[in-house]
Amino acid sequence: MRPAFIATLAATMILAAATARAELVRMPIALTSSNEVPAVKSPASASADVTLDTATRVLSWAMKFSGLTTAATAAHFHGPAAPTANGGIIVPINIGNA
Repeated sequence: MRPAFIATLAATMILAAATARAELVRMPIALTSSNEVPAVKSPASASADVTLDTATRVLSWAMKFSGLTTAATAAHFHGPAAPTANGGIIVPINIGNA
């Protein structure tokens, strides 16, 4: 066998193995004012269906808001933090009317 063929075959096998391990990770999330740090009282709530494609590393989401007393002005995902702390903003969300 030619070395180029063997290299191509090996690369194809590695790519196939990596694709086989790819996964869509789905995370349904309920967003309430009591989850804020510190907690606040608000009639507003939201839900989000978040999906991470582990192969492409693409994060996608669909969100629904309710109970807002004014127009939404900002939204974003925070990074990891202790339950009593706020993590930094990692992903800004374009909510379309801000």
